[in-house]
Amino acid sequence: MKTQILVYKKSNCGFTETSDLTIREFCKALAFDAFDLTVIDLQDKYLWKSDYTNDKILQDHADISSFGK
Repeated sequence: MKTQILVYKKSNCGFTETSDLTIREFCKALAFDAFDLTVIDLQDKYLWKSDYTNDKILQDHADISSFGK
């Protein structure tokens, strides 16, 4: 089964890429229908940081918002 894991920063994710597991950062996501399963990993503590001048928007807001399109 081909699986794609989407992470905030690949260097912080703790997963190891294999022939059946593709790890991509949010901004480099491949088409969901190219995989049997796509998992969005929201565990990276740096994902939940925001710009101190606007605490309503997460660091990767644009990339996460694009998943629905």
